[in-house]
Amino acid sequence: MVHSRPVGIVRISLVAGLLALGGCCLSVTAGTNLNELQSTSGTTGGGGTPTGTGAGTSSGTTTGAGSSSGPTSSAGNTSGSSGTAPSCVPGPASNLGSYATYTSLPLVDLSSADLNGDGMLDLVAFNFPADDLASDASFVVFFGQPDGGLGAPVSYAGGFPRCIGDLNGDGHPDVVVENFDNVGVQIFLNDGAGGLVLSGAAMSSEYVIGCGIGDINGDGLADLVFAEEGPGTHSSAELALGNGLGDFSSPTPLNLGYPLVVADLDQNGISDIVGNTSDGTQLAVLLNEGEGDFRTKLYANPAISDIALLFKTGAAPDLVLGQNGYLQSGALVSDGGVQVLENSGDGTFLIGAALQVQGGEIVAIGDFNGDCIPDIATSSPGTGCASWQASVLYGKGDGGFAPAVSLQAIGFVGSLAALGPVENPRALAADTGRGCIAPGIVVYGDASRP
Repeated sequence: MVHSRPVGIVRISLVAGLLALGGCCLSVTAGTNLNELQSTSGTTGGGGTPTGTGAGTSSGTTTGAGSSSGPTSSAGNTSGSSGTAPSCVPGPASNLGSYATYTSLPLVDLSSADLNGDGMLDLVAFNFPADDLASDASFVVFFGQPDGGLGAPVSYAGGFPRCIGDLNGDGHPDVVVENFDNVGVQIFLNDGAGGLVLSGAAMSSEYVIGCGIGDINGDGLADLVFAEEGPGTHSSAELALGNGLGDFSSPTPLNLGYPLVVADLDQNGISDIVGNTSDGTQLAVLLNEGEGDFRTKLYANPAISDIALLFKTGAAPDLVLGQNGYLQSGALVSDGGVQVLENSGDGTFLIGAALQVQGGEIVAIGDFNGDCIPDIATSSPGTGCASWQASVLYGKGDGGFAPAVSLQAIGFVGSLAALGPVENPRALAADTGRGCIAPGIVVYGDASRP
């Protein structure tokens, strides 16, 4: 039996949010919406010193990966490195205006990454089987085209893509997939041309709702961090160490929950982890001191539903938090919002005041108006199935953001992913959910703008 989840809201490890952009570094005025609570030191996990085996180096990407995830990213969190933001050439002034519909497939959980190495972000999504049978489940890849469009979908038997990144050190993004029956996680390795090949047996993690990729134990090899759904509002996380070949150890527990991202936040060459605590009441920043020993900083958590990474040239990434508005008895109880945490360079964060936007259920980052300044896209719930709204906060270049601009309504907005050139994504993909309104994927803006 398939474990229930809010379809289209659980995001793929923030893959779309993990975008590296040039332009002005982000500066945030300190606010009071989040307050640092305490700092602790120690080893997070099941005890012992995690070690990896094998040879090779891991190479995370700074794009595409998240929403997540992302991560994914996110499209989202696919990286264990803070990366270096590539150069950006401003394009013609243009905002996200009308949209084009690319498919009517019941796709959810969008993510993007350059799978085939052509410099354009490709779209990855889960395709719900019409009969809800695990044996018929699949995910699809749409290759980004030079004209800004999407190619025909390429289908793979499997479940929900949860994060994207280089798992075996060959420089090509791979895909981590949760089985549709919620039992086991599978690895699809990139063949170097964007094709994906199932590798090895499924790992034993269950109810995985997100994951991140990075070098956690300092051996130069990619490791996996899973977020798993728990009872009620609780969630948990596990760490699986990689051997550099795309194989991983049995997972061990971490004192963390969903959502989460993995990146080098303090620029010491080892990946750190950020996520909700297991009970969802605090935001935990786990700064890696080597071999999986973490120094943990806790912050008050204003209903964080998503976390994205915002990279700056030559600097450690900032955090962009989605704070979900939520419904109760059909009424919007909280507007939610978006909040930016500026990295001081050592993995500690300056807390910015919440940006004014209704809801922040999901966030994605790109250069959507072509000015080489990072922008934030978000979606928010309405009071009914067809009243969700996608919005964009355009960066102003001084560290601030303009008031949110609502995009042309498509009804339900389940997930978001940036599209276009890897170095400065200019378009935004959104899914319209499943069983809500007509399913499909729409793309706002012109992904081909230079």
